[in-house]
Amino acid sequence: MMNWCKDEQKFHIFFDASFSETKDEAIVAMVIKNNQMDIVLIKNKRVPCRSSMEAEFRALHFAISEINLMQQKDLMPQQINLVFRGDCLNMIEDCNELKKKYKKHCRNIKPLKYVDKFIITSFVANLSKLQNNNTVNICWISRNLNKDADRYTKPSMLAYC
Repeated sequence: MMNWCKDEQKFHIFFDASFSETKDEAIVAMVIKNNQMDIVLIKNKRVPCRSSMEAEFRALHFAISEINLMQQKDLMPQQINLVFRGDCLNMIEDCNELKKKYKKHCRNIKPLKYVDKFIITSFVANLSKLQNNNTVNICWISRNLNKDADRYTKPSMLAYC
């Protein structure tokens, strides 16, 4: 489902993850809404990971990578305002720190305690690319405001396990 208008100037990207300790995997999801908060796209994916914090990080990384890909293929407008919204406060704070610290380059990146360096490097590179063409904000929201993204992770994980 992709029903956005090329003239849209702002999108809200809600992301979430559901982690399975027994499988060392997570289902990550993103829900893109336009400025009127109508859903325009839903995507989810299974990813390997070792913790719920890493799963949340990978959910944001997945959303950023997918938007880069859609813009590269001219499936989504560029030069727009993108607001990423997730419900894991510590991870959001870490990502905003990465966003500030490595805005222009990926040199000397230090791993986070819950994410390997190569994932961080990929995240920073994708985020930098996205920031070249758009205004990007990463915000914390309460879990009850992230219900749409949550809806596409939990049932998928339960069906998978």
